[in-house]
Amino acid sequence: MINYCVGCNISHPDWGWKYSAEFEGWLCTKFHTPSGASEMVSEETEEGRKEYFNSLLQPYRGGVLSKEYIEAHGTKGISATKEEVKKARYVWRDLKNWENRAKTK
Repeated sequence: MINYCVGCNISHPDWGWKYSAEFEGWLCTKFHTPSGASEMVSEETEEGRKEYFNSLLQPYRGGVLSKEYIEAHGTKGISATKEEVKKARYVWRDLKNWENRAKTK
């Protein structure tokens, strides 16, 4: 989208425009870092994610076997070699409630 940037003082295309009350105009991504989209979910959904964390795990992430998945479900149902199982890593650490996964269903 092409817009006039009060920081650059020119009109140019950008994907992350942000309105600034301080500068009374739009700023491009040279002047701010756009954050990711925030997820709006109900409390019930959030509680369900906490309670059933292990049930929501996937066996692979980015081609790497998940150690969390193996700890929760074993290797039954996935075709992984013994070497892959040895090299499995914790790949879901960035998820909320990861540290409480042992207490979940």
